[in-house]
Amino acid sequence: MTVLETISRVCTRIRGIMRRPRSSSPLRILRQPPAQGARAPSPPAMAINEPPPVYSEANHELETQSTIRAQTLIIAEKQRLIQELQNKYATLHCKQFGTLLECFEKQKQIVRTKKELDAAIEEKEKLQAKTFEIAMEKEKKEEEVVGLKKSVQRHIRDKDELQQTIDGLNEVIEHLSEMVTPFVDI
Repeated sequence: MTVLETISRVCTRIRGIMRRPRSSSPLRILRQPPAQGARAPSPPAMAINEPPPVYSEANHELETQSTIRAQTLIIAEKQRLIQELQNKYATLHCKQFGTLLECFEKQKQIVRTKKELDAAIEEKEKLQAKTFEIAMEKEKKEEEVVGLKKSVQRHIRDKDELQQTIDGLNEVIEHLSEMVTPFVDI
């Protein structure tokens, strides 16, 4: 049974009790003084064989006790409903608190993940900078290698030129020695 059904049932009971005409009870009708110029109300019609009702303090006491019991039942039902609503509220509050804790944990996890992501991005940027430095150094080395190759080629050309000069000088020396040899023999 849902809370609304329970509340509806209690309200129906309360309405039933409240609808009872208290002013029209036989005891009250007899106790009320007649209005000025009006005749006294007659007691309700009775069956022929029934003895007339006895209105006394005992009847009034029974009616009062009945009213008190009905109000006690209403109060007990209201207290039960209040307790039930408090239990449901506490359950909902616990669920809400659990959901808040889950949200807090997820938020902490998101913050941790964001920090890790920021650290990874920073590491990536450092690696990119290092890669750029290595590429620049490689380019410089390649330029140095090209310069060294040109230098080696220049040295090889110079060596070839010197070799040709030496060969030319050797020919001149040989030619001169051929020319000088007849004079040396004399």
